[in-house]
Amino acid sequence: MISKRDFSEGPLSDVMALMRQPGAEFRDCIFDGLDFSNQELDEVSFSKCRFLNCAFRSATLYNTRFQNCALSGADFRYARLEDCGFDVCNAVGIDFSDATASSLGITGCKMTGARLNGMRLFDLRLEQVIFESADLRRVDLRNQLVKGVDFSNARLGEADMRDAVFEDCSLVGADLAGAKLKGADLRGAQLGDLALMEVMAALRGAVISRAQAGDLLRSCGIAVI
Repeated sequence: MISKRDFSEGPLSDVMALMRQPGAEFRDCIFDGLDFSNQELDEVSFSKCRFLNCAFRSATLYNTRFQNCALSGADFRYARLEDCGFDVCNAVGIDFSDATASSLGITGCKMTGARLNGMRLFDLRLEQVIFESADLRRVDLRNQLVKGVDFSNARLGEADMRDAVFEDCSLVGADLAGAKLKGADLRGAQLGDLALMEVMAALRGAVISRAQAGDLLRSCGIAVI
């Protein structure tokens, strides 16, 4: 295990040499200003590490774990992630735009203002994640189980959430214009005062509760007796 090292400014070749060691583990390390774009980070574990001004653009990550890490503003655009996990990370403003991920787990993370627009997701596990005010336009959440996720004021326009199941989630203030929700189970989600006329097309085919239907009508000034 490599611990309490400051890798600020690299050199990148030295850092990558350490990461390529079998079963590489980093704990309480600092990575500042490093550009991992187009690199391969396979079977690497990071615990309580800080990534400052780091880029992983178009990088390939396989079986890589981030636990209790600081990743705010990290750039993962166009990255390819397989069997990776982000657990209890502070990743405010992290950018996954147009990335592709399979067998990805995100648990207990703060991702306020994150950008996942256009991200392709397969076998996603979302639990206890804060996506408040995040940009998730065109994100693919088809057939996913989404648990304990706060999408408040998030941009979900044109997102594909067909047949997804939402448990203990919030969609209060979310922009769902153009989202695909056919077969989605929203009974476990707080919908709040969604603008009914704006989201009616998106909600077509979704499953909501009687109480949620009443809330939507009341938001339009219609008395429900």
